[in-house]
Amino acid sequence: MSIKSIEAALRILEERERKERERLEAEKRRKEEAARAVQQAKEEAERKAAADALAKQEADAEARRQAAEAAARKADEQRATEAKEAQDAANQAAAQAAQQSTAQAAAAMSKFMPDEVMEKAKERMALIDSIKADLKPLFKSGTNSNMTNAVFKAKMTFTRRLGQVMNSQKKIIEIAKDIDQVLKGAKSVSSEAYRLCMDILAKQIIKQCENEVAVKMDTAFPLAILCIMLYNAHPDFLDILLGKMSKRCPYVVPYFPARLKGESDDDFRLKLGYRKIVEWETRAQYAERMGGILALYAAIVQTDSVPHIHGIDFAWIWLSRMLNMKPRRVSPGLILRFLEMAGSQFLPRFGKQAEKMIVYIRDVYMPMIPADAVAAATRLQLFLDDVCKTGRVPVPEGRSLLP
Repeated sequence: MSIKSIEAALRILEERERKERERLEAEKRRKEEAARAVQQAKEEAERKAAADALAKQEADAEARRQAAEAAARKADEQRATEAKEAQDAANQAAAQAAQQSTAQAAAAMSKFMPDEVMEKAKERMALIDSIKADLKPLFKSGTNSNMTNAVFKAKMTFTRRLGQVMNSQKKIIEIAKDIDQVLKGAKSVSSEAYRLCMDILAKQIIKQCENEVAVKMDTAFPLAILCIMLYNAHPDFLDILLGKMSKRCPYVVPYFPARLKGESDDDFRLKLGYRKIVEWETRAQYAERMGGILALYAAIVQTDSVPHIHGIDFAWIWLSRMLNMKPRRVSPGLILRFLEMAGSQFLPRFGKQAEKMIVYIRDVYMPMIPADAVAAATRLQLFLDDVCKTGRVPVPEGRSLLP
């Protein structure tokens, strides 16, 4: 065999070996890839199984948690319901006890709560109407020069002197003497001049309440002593002053004017004491003015440094009448103002009966106050809580005059 034949045979043999190696390697790669695919599928199956198991565990745990929370909520609701029922029962028992105590107090003091209070207030307001209808036209006509001069002199003196009122005994006595002389001078002219001057004086005092006392409560005390000195010297002045105050502020009596059928909003506002210059005043402005007028009345009834006929017994009348009426939006603010001014004398005067009345206001009256009076009701609640805790009402600033 030639060399070329041998070489060709070798090349054929080598080619076969190469192809066999490639086939074996390809077969090996296919097996390895198949094995990897099987392994990956197995691992994926294991991961999915593990994930499914974890998800089931978490779902089971969440279900157990929700069930526990639901059970806890139900238990809490049950406890809250039982506690509320117990508290409601306790509150009802306390309210019944307070109401019974207050009823006993009211019965014990019934001589201070006759219907004549309203009748007397109507008489006083009718007196003011008669002065307006009969005397003011006479004055404006100018037919009686002596009356005209006396009234003009009185107005100037009242304006000047009331502007000088301060927390000083000496100054109040000085002012009272000056006004007393003016009133006596008017009385010497005529009974008409005298009554008209007292009406003007009352009007200017109320104006001072609206402008000054309303924003600075302690100024009510010296003004109250001045009023007492004047109606002690001129007894008719008390009816004119209270009549004028009641017409301007019905809560001095106190009473809540009823709205008549067909009565306009403007007419009803006037009846309540609202003031209109260009526009009607706001509720806040109205409440402030009413508080100023009521502060003077409370300062008058609590005064004991000067003997007089309209003293602390009338505090019981006022508070009893207020509590016997359905609460309105203005009620908590009025009660708070009255107790702040007169409470320090009211509690010692009426003792246990006054304490029962305070408890009644806190436990029975307060829950009846309208929801739109929440700010004033909150202030009154805090005040009552403090009174019940300490057993006293703080003496208000300015109550005692300086020398």
